[in-house]
Amino acid sequence: MRIDALITADLGRLKAYRVSVDELSGKTHVQILADQILAEGHKKWTNMETDEPGRYSVRTGKVTLGRPSGELHNVELEVRKRLLGQLAQEIDSLIHREDCKRWGLAACSEELPRILEKLSSSARERLVKTIPSDLTKLDKEDVLARFLA
Repeated sequence: MRIDALITADLGRLKAYRVSVDELSGKTHVQILADQILAEGHKKWTNMETDEPGRYSVRTGKVTLGRPSGELHNVELEVRKRLLGQLAQEIDSLIHREDCKRWGLAACSEELPRILEKLSSSARERLVKTIPSDLTKLDKEDVLARFLA
């Protein structure tokens, strides 16, 4: 199977590789196209939600000080959705910028279907292989071996 590009992704990182075959020797070469770190994916939840003074109301008898009471619910879910949308946009732009005719995507089994549904239809049509596994920490030769297996 011939693949022009390989993309590995998780919520904090996106790696893309160009795959080319040397016509004389028949060897496959892999070179890195992109290695992007999504900063929001590496933040700790404790750093995102701090209990700063005045954030929540303080009730002292009949007087309420500060803002109205309440907590931010589903912040983690919203951040995950935003990161998945960013990943899909980055993948779309990379596929179109590099004019990849056939490409493969590897992402965690939980995130892979959500990324696929956010991709453009033209990018999904060119997708030839998906791997439901996080391969972002592997080197390029191991990633290629997983896609060719």
